[in-house]
Amino acid sequence: MSNVKQQLAAITARTMKNAKEVFIASGIRVGNQIITASPVDKGIFRNAWNTTVDGISYEQRQNENKSGADSINDLTTTFAGAELGGFVTFNNPMPYGARLEYDGWSAQAKNGFVRINTAKWKSIVQEEVLKRR
Repeated sequence: MSNVKQQLAAITARTMKNAKEVFIASGIRVGNQIITASPVDKGIFRNAWNTTVDGISYEQRQNENKSGADSINDLTTTFAGAELGGFVTFNNPMPYGARLEYDGWSAQAKNGFVRINTAKWKSIVQEEVLKRR
């Protein structure tokens, strides 16, 4: 009986480890895609994405960085420390974000950047699951 219990514990541990890896990798992938698809002039909007656990940040970074390095670093660091089942918030508090997403304010993202990338969520998760089989 002990052997079966140990086997089930090992299967459970491996499954939970894989689930957490899928959660983290998928969140980072979709976040990166949103950040890099965000329209860029001086880089303030692209660099203003916030990633938080169990809360929301309205911090408006004013750093001009066309690569979005601050946003990507925040995304990667926050997701790496997130727990499976935790609530992760990813937002851009700049007041003109909705117009960029929905009103075609930028020729760089006429069809949005959040909607087109969040639509890929299911396939991203499936890809990440398959990597761990």
